[in-house]
This record gives sequence, C-alpha cells and structure tokens, in this order.
Amino acid sequence: MFKHNGYYYMLSSDLHGWNASHTYFIKSTNIMGPYSSESVMSGTNSDFSHVTQTGLAVTVTGSSGSFVVFGGDRWSDFAGNGIGYNQWIPISFSGSTPYFNSLSQWSIDVANGTWSVGAGNNYVLNPSFEADRVAQTALAGWANWDNLPSAEANANVSGGQTGRWAMTQYFASAYNASMYQNIIVPNGTYTLKAWVKSSGGQTTAHLYAKNFGGTEKTIAINSSIGNWTQMTISNIQVTNGSIQVGVFQSPMLEIGSERMIFLWLKINSKTGSPLKSPIMRLF
Repeated sequence: MFKHNGYYYMLSSDLHGWNASHTYFIKSTNIMGPYSSESVMSGTNSDFSHVTQTGLAVTVTGSSGSFVVFGGDRWSDFAGNGIGYNQWIPISFSGSTPYFNSLSQWSIDVANGTWSVGAGNNYVLNPSFEADRVAQTALAGWANWDNLPSAEANANVSGGQTGRWAMTQYFASAYNASMYQNIIVPNGTYTLKAWVKSSGGQTTAHLYAKNFGGTEKTIAINSSIGNWTQMTISNIQVTNGSIQVGVFQSPMLEIGSERMIFLWLKINSKTGSPLKSPIMRLF
C-alpha cells in the first residue's frame, strides 16, 4: 500500500506461484475505504510488470515533485524468470490513475523528486521472453504474423540464453512468419541487438528495424548459427518517434522444417534525449 496525492493505493498480483504477473490496484481517499473496483495497472500487460510480482512501494518526494517506486519480486532463483531478484520501476500518474513505466535503466533525482530514462534503457518489452511463464504462441508485448491458415509458426521454447525461455519460429512445412514489436521512442540514434541461434538454409531470415523515418535495416541470420551469437544493427536514426523491430523468416519449400530461435532483443539510444515521466508506451 502507498499514498499519493490524497489517494491510498493497494496493489496485488495474479495467483501464479513464483511467476510474473499483472499488477492490480484499488484506490480510495480514505484508508478505511470504500475502495474502487480492482483494475489492471496500465503498463504491466506487455511484460507482466517487468517480469515481477507486486512487492512493495516507496514514495520519493523532493523540491519539484514526488513519484512512487514500485518494488517487484522476480523470484529468478525459483521461477527462472531471467536475471535479478528485485526490480525497481517508477510509477507515474494521470490524475489519480497510476501508470507502470517498465524500464531496464532509469535515474532518480532525489533532491527534486523526479526521474528520467537512462541512456542504456532497453525499450523492447519482454525482450528475453520470460514474461509469459508457460508455453505460448502469442507472447506478451509481441505481435505475430504468418501465412499458415490454421497453425502458428511463432512460439516460445525452453532453453534460453540466460533464463528459461527463448522465442522460436518453426513449422514442419514451408511458411513465412514474423514476430515484431512497435515501440515509441525519443528521436535519436539507436542500436538493435539480439542473441540468435539458427538452423540455416532459409531462403530469407533476418532481424530488422523499420518504420523509424528511414530505410529499413536488416541483418541476415539464414546461415547456420549453432551457438548463441549476438547480432547487431547499429546507427538506426529515428526521426518520427517510433520504430518497429522484429524477425522475419521464409524457409525453402523443399527444406520445410527450418528452425530459428532468438532470445534477446535490445534497442537503446546513443544520442536520443532521455524521456521524462510519463514514459513511452507500446502501440
């Protein structure tokens, strides 16, 4: 529970054991109630609260304002949910409605009571595919496309590069497929990185960045990559405040069962100005 700007907030999680969860909240102007109906906090759906469960909240108050820091339990030693135990996330507000800013790097100005996004923040949500907890074909934060009428080539799979899960594209016959994420970012120069394995032999398989105000950038991954290997697309000049990043694959008909797995997509800024709260949202 915490208090902010005259409201008391109580946070809670799904009943998922050690696994990641949405964050729910109820609020009231009186600590004894009555409280509002329960709602999912915006910003927690695309990576299930930065791959955590609700833990605690701390209010930071300074000369220029105040905000709330969410402390989430990751339980990585029990659940295998990536790296780290406690994750600290800034909560911003629109009126009395809280918003969860899922950030991998951010800074606090304690004296002023403000925060800003770090230059090394990974703007991709659920980048290591740990948030989904169980086998899925629709992964949190990601959009799928394929040309299969009654099946799905995109999924998660056990055996990630750091944690329990990775993303895979696979089917027993020829297919085209992509998995991607649309992200709002401040204009600037960005780098996209991914850890990749690939069977090789696909007609086309590449990581890509596009819809950022310039020509699409790709890096081929249709050769055999037996061990986790980091691939990089650099010097992405974002001029329209948004970007789509993802992976596309088109196997050869006679091979059919090509398989490509990648774990970690990271995009961060080298020259973009840090965002102030509230932070970017997926669209």
